[in-house]
Amino acid sequence: MTHEKLRPHVCEYCGTGYSSTYALKTHKRQHTNEKPFVCDHCFEGFRQRVSLRSHLKSKHGIEEALEFICKTCEKGFATDYALSIHQRSHESKKCEICSENFAGDEYLTKHLREVHQVEVEINQDS
Repeated sequence: MTHEKLRPHVCEYCGTGYSSTYALKTHKRQHTNEKPFVCDHCFEGFRQRVSLRSHLKSKHGIEEALEFICKTCEKGFATDYALSIHQRSHESKKCEICSENFAGDEYLTKHLREVHQVEVEINQDS
């Protein structure tokens, strides 16, 4: 397997490759200074959700109840079980038509729709 296959999502600003579009999107915030996670108390912005959580705890004494955090997408869950169910959505998925691999269901679904014009029912459980 080549390096390009492992990190096919490349930053247009610096050329760094990433294995998922989520990782690339998070990285690009360094270049664009996008801060989509905003504190409801003081309106300070953050590039990552984990930074906002840290800010809420240290500056405002607020801890979120969602203590089980997905390391892939930073989504929070109330239980370890709910997190483990969610993490299945990040497992590699293979297109049965062309055998290309994808980081999760949403990427495979998008690929099937855009490349193969196949409509897929989306499962909202994860």
